[in-house]
Amino acid sequence: MHWLGDTLKIGDPVHSLSHNFLGVTLLMHRLICVFTPLDFEFGTVLWTTEIIRELIEKEFSIFMSRSAVGRLLHRLNLTAQRPMRRAMERDSVAVDNWINKEFPKIKELAEKEGATIYFIDEAGIRTDYHAGTTWSLEGLTPVIPATGGRYRINIIAAITSEGELHFQIRLQSLLICALVRGNLTKQHIEQILL
Repeated sequence: MHWLGDTLKIGDPVHSLSHNFLGVTLLMHRLICVFTPLDFEFGTVLWTTEIIRELIEKEFSIFMSRSAVGRLLHRLNLTAQRPMRRAMERDSVAVDNWINKEFPKIKELAEKEGATIYFIDEAGIRTDYHAGTTWSLEGLTPVIPATGGRYRINIIAAITSEGELHFQIRLQSLLICALVRGNLTKQHIEQILL
């Protein structure tokens, strides 16, 4: 992997910059904002002052304390933040298409049929939840890849634009059909577009 078109590779010592601290800080800023520690063979996607300290020492032979790294990060306008998790499979073009083209058609059909549109979402409380923080530009929440699952409690909810809410909490996987059958009357079901 190359650093933004430079000839430097992750893992290569950067002796030419080791005496140029300004160059080192600018490069570290770039690395923290573009890459995750996994790219440097650390076992996490979250930047910590200890990982950054180790990376500076390994790559540039510059020894800094964790508190000095923290001060450096603040001077670079980087702050510790809880990152958003975004599905790696997310297709932003498809999302935009659904919001701007598909949903207006669904809304028009629902009005024509006298149906109710329910917005449905599922969430879970997991035993492997990670509440860590990482470093990023102030005001720019970092995004990290997330995967895996252990034990969880599942929650599913359906809400209308008028605020009518139905929900269930279960230990096993949830299906929308079970939510509809368990919470809505036959009259409601006949008016729903799924």
